[in-house]
Amino acid sequence: MSDESDSGNDADDEEIEGHIPSPLSLCTPNIRRAYTHNVTTLLSYEPIPKAPAQLPHVLTVLKTERPDHFHDILCVDPETFNKNSRPNQGRPCFF
Repeated sequence: MSDESDSGNDADDEEIEGHIPSPLSLCTPNIRRAYTHNVTTLLSYEPIPKAPAQLPHVLTVLKTERPDHFHDILCVDPETFNKNSRPNQGRPCFF
């Protein structure tokens, strides 16, 4: 007499032993379809271009014309920035 859980097909046993099913294979067809659609949609988007560098604008325009915005961005007053950006004790000046 054969066991009811045994289909008699050795291929069934080989698939189960040593095989870990992917999480997606355990989902319903609707979930797999939605997942595939969402991943395909995400992969079809173009990369977002980077914004232009802000620091040159901050150091050349905002420092003199809008010190309040300069302070909001760098958290230091333009006068303090100027004092600390001059060569001091052998350190190089970057601006």
